[in-house]
Amino acid sequence: MSTTQKFIPVWKDEYKIHYYQVDVRSNATLVVLCQFMQESAWNHAEHLGLGFSHLSKMDFIWILSRQLLKIYSYPKWGDMIQVHTWSTGGSPLKIYHRGTYLVQIRNPNIEIRNKFELPKS
Repeated sequence: MSTTQKFIPVWKDEYKIHYYQVDVRSNATLVVLCQFMQESAWNHAEHLGLGFSHLSKMDFIWILSRQLLKIYSYPKWGDMIQVHTWSTGGSPLKIYHRGTYLVQIRNPNIEIRNKFELPKS
């Protein structure tokens, strides 16, 4: 994160479900939902200066350590999905030291949470 960028503690992205992201019943696939989460986590981590382009130079990488999936009904073709990312650490420095990063889809019929961690050396 450059000094001119504003620190965004909770990153929010919206994605529209397109025809090529659904199954024969017009439901978004689980793979697509996970791709949305990965994309938002990537964008937020890069914004914070903790993304792949930064950590790979120090031989670090985020790993997915836990995933919780509760899907009551899948979003349909044309629906909008909100993805929120945040850290339990707060500031980029605390995120780096605690090494925990969370991603969640916000939708009334879906609860997907991912937990990413930096392995301790």
